[in-house]
Amino acid sequence: MAIISRSFGSESTIVNADSFTNTEEYSSDVDLETSGYVGSHIDIAVTFHASGAQDVDISIYGSIDGTNYDTIALSAVRIPVTAGATKRCTFIIRDVLHFKVGYKTVAAESNQPTITVKSQPWRWTSV
Repeated sequence: MAIISRSFGSESTIVNADSFTNTEEYSSDVDLETSGYVGSHIDIAVTFHASGAQDVDISIYGSIDGTNYDTIALSAVRIPVTAGATKRCTFIIRDVLHFKVGYKTVAAESNQPTITVKSQPWRWTSV
């Protein structure tokens, strides 16, 4: 009898220490379709400035073709500010062909946070 398990692809950094404010910015497209992946583990680290005062909104947007993205997020979270700290969150993305990560502060912020986003795709494998 075959055992079905997850086979992980290489982890990639899709946003690297990007500073941002209250205008939503986006990661590069994550293409799960081309290599036959069915999901991805997303690791997000937000580092708040020592004088940071604004929460951060994170959103995941799906796409069929990697060009036209949903205007309503598949999933979203608000990360509460903790000045000078790094906070992490994880998303598990499944059953979309492409996606990107959107991020912004909830209001104008002169002491900008930074964000790093990593993606590790997976597919089912028979062992």
